Amino acid sequence: MESPSSSAGHGSVDAACVWRGDWGSVHSLAIVNDAIAAALDAGAVRVERIPRQGRPSASEAVGIAHHWPPSFEAPSTGPFVLYQPWEFGRIPRRWVEEIRRRVDEVWTPSEASRQGFVESGVSPDLVQVVPNGVDLARFTPSGRAERLAAKETVFLFMGGPAYRKGLDLLLDAYGRAFTAADDVCLAVKSFGGKTFYRGQTSEETVRCFQSRADAPEVILLDAELSYDDVPALYRAADVLVQPYRGEGFCLPALEALACGRPVVVTAGGSTDDFVTDDCAWRIPARRVPLPSGAIPSELELAGEGFVLESDVPALVEVLREAADPTQRAERAAHARAHAERFGWARAGEIARARIDALQGRTPIRTVAPAAVAKRRRFLFAAVPDWERRESWALPLGAYAEAFGPEDDTTLLLPAADEAEAAALVTAELLAGGHDLASLADVALGAGSVGPVELELAADAVIAADGRGASRARVVCPPDPVALRALVAAP
Repeated sequence: MESPSSSAGHGSVDAACVWRGDWGSVHSLAIVNDAIAAALDAGAVRVERIPRQGRPSASEAVGIAHHWPPSFEAPSTGPFVLYQPWEFGRIPRRWVEEIRRRVDEVWTPSEASRQGFVESGVSPDLVQVVPNGVDLARFTPSGRAERLAAKETVFLFMGGPAYRKGLDLLLDAYGRAFTAADDVCLAVKSFGGKTFYRGQTSEETVRCFQSRADAPEVILLDAELSYDDVPALYRAADVLVQPYRGEGFCLPALEALACGRPVVVTAGGSTDDFVTDDCAWRIPARRVPLPSGAIPSELELAGEGFVLESDVPALVEVLREAADPTQRAERAAHARAHAERFGWARAGEIARARIDALQGRTPIRTVAPAAVAKRRRFLFAAVPDWERRESWALPLGAYAEAFGPEDDTTLLLPAADEAEAAALVTAELLAGGHDLASLADVALGAGSVGPVELELAADAVIAADGRGASRARVVCPPDPVALRALVAAP
C-alpha cells in the first residue's frame, strides 16, 4: 500500500533536514511524513529520510521526528523538532520535561493540539502549528466511486474503533434520527484493526446496532484498503460524519472536502482550523474529563486530560438535515474550493519556514544548566537587567517577603559584577524594611551566565514583566503567595 511520494532512498548527510518516521504506509502519520517531505523536496529542501527505528544521522541539519510512540532521541546532530499530534488536552507529564531539556521546537498539526502542549506547561514560544494537508490531485470530486448502497443518502464514517473516534456517539444519534424505513445508509470504514487498534474491532459494535428492531441500514467495511482506493470511498458517500472526541487534525475531513463532500465534525476541536459553516456542520460539544482507561496507564498526564463530547440530540438534527439532498448540496458546493486552500504545498511552505528559522541554532540538549554552588532544594531565578530596577527588585522583594532563612529555597540573581550587585540588593532590601539577618538565601554568583542556562537550572523563574521564559519549568509573577504555593506543591 503506497502513500504519496513514499520513496525513502534519497537525501544525504548534507540534507537541509533529517526526517525520522514511518514511510510508504496508509496510516496517517506515514501519509503526513511522505507528503510534507515530498513538498519540501519540491521546494528545493533536501530531506534525509530515516525509518522510525533507524540510527540517528550524522547531519548537522534540523532533525524532525514524527512517529508513535515518540522518542526524545534527536534524529540528527542539529536542532531537534518533535512533530507530535495530541488528542486529550494535557500531554503526558514526562514529555514536558523532555521537551524543556531536549527539544528545540515542537510542531503539532492544529491549534487545539497546540493548546494541549501549552496548557501542560510547554512554553508557547516552543510550540508551532505545522498543519496537515491534502493531495489535491488524488482527492478530487470526479473519478471512480465505490458501490456502497442504493440509498438516497449514504453517510460515511472513517476511523478505528477507539473511544476517541466517537463511533458509539454516531450510532446512537443515527439510530435516533432514522428507522429502517428511511432511505439512508451509514457505511463504517474501520482502520487499524491489525496495527494501532490491534485487538479492537468495530464489528461487534456495528453488529449489535444492526440487531436492533427497526434499525436503519449500517454496513461495515473492514477490508484492507489501499491509499489509491480511498478517494473512491469518499465519492461513494454523500456526507462524511466524524463526531470525534479527540483528534490531532482529522485527515478524513479534509480529504472528503477535497472530494466535494460536506462533512459533519465536532465543534471546538482540531477541525476548526480548516472547516467553516459553508462546507460543514459543526456539532456543539462540551469538555468532559478523560475517562479511566482511555490512554495507557504509563502516560501520566500533566494535569487533567479531557475530550470533547458531542451533543447527541444536536447530532440527530444535523443528520436529518444532511439527509435532505437540497440542504447538503448547499455545503457540497463549497467543499472542493474550501479544501484547495489546504494542499500539501502549503504545509510544506510552513515547515520550510520553521526549518529555516532553526537552521544553525545551537541544540538545546547541548546547553548545560547553570551551576549554582550550595543551592538549596528549591531554586528560584530571575533574569536581571541591572540597569532596569524592576527586573530584579520586584522578584527580590517578593522572595524576601515570602521566605526566611529557615526555608529550603535559594534565589539566584546572576551578576557579572557581584560587588556592585550586592550593593544594589542590600540598598533595595533595607529600603523595603527587610532585616538582612532574617533574609532567605540569595545567590549573586554564576557570573555572566546566559538566560537559557539559568532557566534550565531553576525550578521556577520569577518574571517581573509576566513574559514567559521558553526553558523555565514554571514562570511566576513576583507575588509572595504564588512563590510560597510553588514551594509547597508536591
